[in-house]
Amino acid sequence: MEENTKVLKKGFFKKVWYSIFKLEKYGEMAAEGFGRAMNYLLKLSFIIAVLTSCLVIFQVTQKMQKAVDFLNDQVGEFSYTDGMLQIDKEQPIKAPSSTFGEVIVDTNVETEEQLNQYLDSLGNNKALLLLKDKVIVKGLVSEETINYQYSSLLKELNINQIDKQDVINYITGNEIWTIYIQVFLVICIYSFLNTLVPILINVFGLSIFGWIATWLAKIKMRYVAVFNLAIYSLTLSVILQVAYMIVNVLTGITMTYFQVMYIAVAAIYLIAAIFLIKSEFVKLQLQKIKEHEENAKEKKENESKTDEKKNETEKEKNNEEKEDNKKDDVNENDKNERETENNPGGAEV
Repeated sequence: MEENTKVLKKGFFKKVWYSIFKLEKYGEMAAEGFGRAMNYLLKLSFIIAVLTSCLVIFQVTQKMQKAVDFLNDQVGEFSYTDGMLQIDKEQPIKAPSSTFGEVIVDTNVETEEQLNQYLDSLGNNKALLLLKDKVIVKGLVSEETINYQYSSLLKELNINQIDKQDVINYITGNEIWTIYIQVFLVICIYSFLNTLVPILINVFGLSIFGWIATWLAKIKMRYVAVFNLAIYSLTLSVILQVAYMIVNVLTGITMTYFQVMYIAVAAIYLIAAIFLIKSEFVKLQLQKIKEHEENAKEKKENESKTDEKKNETEKEKNNEEKEDNKKDDVNENDKNERETENNPGGAEV
C-alpha cells in the first residue's frame, strides 16, 4: 500500500493517466483523502482555464486579421478626428459577422428617420452599425439597441485623431500584445471560475448517484470517498469537453447531445470504479478466509506433529524403563545365583 501511494504522488499528469486508463487505481486515489482530490480538481480546472484562454486569444487574433483584410479589401480611406468618422465611400459597407450578425459602415446617415429605417430593415437580426459619430450595437446582449459615442470610447484611449493606416499598424503591431495579455488574464480568471463551478456541481450530482449505487451494491463506503471517486471519474469528460470546444471553434461542428455524453461517460467510470472496488474487497475477503483456513490447517498439522512427537518420546521412555527393569531383574538373578553358590547349605537352614 505504501509503495502504491508513492507511485500516485508522482504528479498531476500521472493521476490524469490513472483516471482514464487505470480504474483499479481509483480506490487508492480516493483513499488519499479529500484534500488531494480537491487539489487535483483545482489543477485540472486551472489547466482547462489556461487552454480556454489561449483558444480565445487565438480567436481574437484571427478576427483581428479578418478585420485587417476587411479594411484593406472593402473599406476605402477613412479618418477619425474629434469624434467624427469620415469614409471615402458613398455606398454603405456591409459585411457578415459571426459575432455581431452584420457589420454596417455608413457615415451618410444624417437624420433619425434614416437611422430608424436601417434598424427596421434589420428586424430581429443582430448588427453593428458604424455611423459618423457613434456606433450602435443591436441584439447582441438584449433586444434593445445600445449607442456608444466615438468621443466617449476613444477618449479613454487618448485617441483624438486616427486614420486607416494607424488602425492597421496598431492591430498588426507589437503594442496590441499588451492588450492580448490583459485580455488573457481576465479571461483566465473568468474561465477558471466558469470551469470549476460546473465541475463541482457535476461532482455533487455524480457523488449522490454513486453513493446510491454503493447502497444498492451493499458496499460500505463513506460519502467523502464516493465524492473523491466522482472527481477522478470526470477527468475524461472534461478533456473531451475541451477537445469538443477546440473542434467547434476551428470547424464549427456542434453536437446536440454532448452534455448527455459528458455526464454518461463520467457515470460509467464512477460505477465501474465502485464495482471494481467491491470486486477487490470480495477478493480480499476470500483471500483472508483462505489464509485463515490455511493457518488453521497448518496449526492442526503442527499440533498433530507435536502429539506424534510426544507419543514417540513417551514410547521411547517406556522402552527405556522396560530395558532398565530387565537389567535389574537380570542383576537380581545373578546376585541370587552367586549367593546360592557361596552358601550351599543356606537352603537347609
